[in-house]
Amino acid sequence: MAPSIVGESQHIENIKKLIHQIAETEENVLISGERGVGKDLVAQNLYLRSKRVGKPFVKINCSLVTCTELENEIFGPEPTIQNEFQVKKLGMLERVRGGVLFLDKIGEISHAFQTKLFQLLQRGNCTPPLDSDAALKTDIWIIAAASCNLEDDVIAGRFRRDLFQCLSTKKIVIEPLRKRPEDVPALIQHYMQHYAKGLDVEKIKGPKKKSIHRMSDYHWPGNVRELQCTVQRIMIFGDNEAAYRYRIPFLDNDFIPPTNDLAVFDMSQYLSMA
Repeated sequence: MAPSIVGESQHIENIKKLIHQIAETEENVLISGERGVGKDLVAQNLYLRSKRVGKPFVKINCSLVTCTELENEIFGPEPTIQNEFQVKKLGMLERVRGGVLFLDKIGEISHAFQTKLFQLLQRGNCTPPLDSDAALKTDIWIIAAASCNLEDDVIAGRFRRDLFQCLSTKKIVIEPLRKRPEDVPALIQHYMQHYAKGLDVEKIKGPKKKSIHRMSDYHWPGNVRELQCTVQRIMIFGDNEAAYRYRIPFLDNDFIPPTNDLAVFDMSQYLSMA
C-alpha cells in the first residue's frame, strides 16, 4: 500500500492524478520542490502504483557522494585482472534491473556524470557488457528529484540541457506548504494519529481552533518536515494550550509570523529542545 499523500488542496489532488498517470506510462519524471515538501513520498507513490512493485527501489542521494563514487555505484567499477580473467562488480544498473533508481538532488552531479547519464538514457537504459559490443538491456525506471531550480542551472550552463529534457519528460512540482495552508489541518491530524500509535495514546486531543489557524498562517520554512517535527514535540510534551504556546512561540498573540515568499524565519531557533 502506498504511503499517504495528505492534503485537501487542489494542488495535492492534482499531484495524486499526475502520479497515477505517470505510474501507468513510466515516463521519465523530474520531481522538484523545496526541501521538506515530500519529494521522497511522491517517488515512493510512483513506484508503488506502477507495474514494478516487488522489484528493487533504490534511492541515491547525489549530494553525498563524489562523482567517482557515484559512477562506480551506478555503473560498477572498472574491471581488474585477477588470475588472467576480467572481474567486474555489478553496478546499480544491473542490480536494480526491472526496478526503480531514484536519483535525489540530481542537480548536484558533476558535468562529467551528467554526460554518462545522458548517454545511458539515450541508449534506452542499455549498457555495454564487459566482453561484447552488444548492448545489455537493464530496464530501469529512473526517477529524479531536485530541490534547486534546474531550469536556472541549465541557463547558467551548470546542467546539460539535453539531460534536463530527457529527465523531465514529465514534471511534478510540489508547492511549499506556505502556498497551500489549507493542507495544514489535515497534516496535523495525520501526524498526531501517527505519533499516537507510537506513544500508545488512545485518545487524541488536538490543537484548539485558534492554534490551528495560527499554524496554518505560519510560514513553515522547513515545509511538511518541519510541521511533522512540531507535531511530534506536541505529542511528547503535552496536549494543552500552554504546551502549544511554549513549544510553538508563534502561537503567542505578540508574534505574527511572516507569510510572504521572501520572508526568512527559522522556527528551530525558537523551539525548546528538551
